[in-house]
Amino acid sequence: MKVLSKKRDTLLMIKDYVGRDEFMPDHSTMSAYLCCTMCDLMGWGTQENKVKFVIASFFHDITVSQDDAGLECSTSKANYPDEYYNHPTKAVEVAFDICSEHPGVDQIISQHHEKPDGTGFPKGANAKFISPQAALFIVVHFFCCRMYANRFNPYFLPEAISYLEATYNTGFFEKVAQNFVLMFSEEIPKPQLSKAT
Repeated sequence: MKVLSKKRDTLLMIKDYVGRDEFMPDHSTMSAYLCCTMCDLMGWGTQENKVKFVIASFFHDITVSQDDAGLECSTSKANYPDEYYNHPTKAVEVAFDICSEHPGVDQIISQHHEKPDGTGFPKGANAKFISPQAALFIVVHFFCCRMYANRFNPYFLPEAISYLEATYNTGFFEKVAQNFVLMFSEEIPKPQLSKAT
């Protein structure tokens, strides 16, 4: 997948999905697209890595009911029913066969609601215990939910990016957040090869 060079192109592509008001398939598709683009930016652009992120994108919320789908964009944990806290674990169980064929997908799915400061769920893992691939997915998932809640209005992009930079700034999240911001910069600089010393 070609890395995008303009934030406007990305937002317009994603905004095409929003009018349908079908959050579950929409945010899964958006997550897959952005994760694959981020794979290229992170230097993880292998076919297998992209397959892992596409699988995670379409299975991470497979056990969330349509009634609970709106909780994906909620910022208040007080609104979550008890069974919602277990959906990452249940999703891994549902996707067990496919996860076993692609090592690491289970971690991406099970950790997709964790946060670098340990306030996420289901385990409350912090940045030290979240896999690099899960960190990438968490950042993308946050962005898709935040922008979806705002109907992908470009006016809210700076707010989402600022929150992302302030929240996802420890451990491996920092590198992911920096590359994510690059994806939405006007021009993405060409990678510079470091000189061997």
